Amino acid sequence: MRGKLNDPLSRWLTWFDRSSAPELIEEVVKMDSAIQTADERLLYVTGDEDAQRAYLVRFRAMCD
Repeated sequence: MRGKLNDPLSRWLTWFDRSSAPELIEEVVKMDSAIQTADERLLYVTGDEDAQRAYLVRFRAMCD
């Protein structure tokens, strides 16, 4: 599996796959700065109720 991580799409798919091992997720986060940014934002949004609410309001406004 690690050989496939040379491909950016494979790294993203690994990061999105909920069944990926935590160690593998950490590896792809370290390999790709865009995934690292996405991971940091995800941790921020999921860890802060006010940020979650703000995200939902923004998302709903974009959908309208």
